[in-house]
Amino acid sequence: LTVSLFFAVVAFVTMVALARSLAAEAAGWVAVAAAALLTSGVTPSLWLGRRIAVVRWIVLGTAAGLALAWPGVLLIAFG
Repeated sequence: LTVSLFFAVVAFVTMVALARSLAAEAAGWVAVAAAALLTSGVTPSLWLGRRIAVVRWIVLGTAAGLALAWPGVLLIAFG
């Protein structure tokens, strides 16, 4: 669970930092598009890794971090 928490925090911070920097330099929809592109690019790899014994904890944390970051991304982009 510690590994999952670490990867969740890394994924969350990465998504929020990406959204914040893009929303500051460009329009808010660019930040949402980049976050959607990042999420859709990582999702197939996460899906494939879900059944490998050790990797499943990394996958769990990354998926949770991405899911928890989306409200923050939308708030930054349109708030």
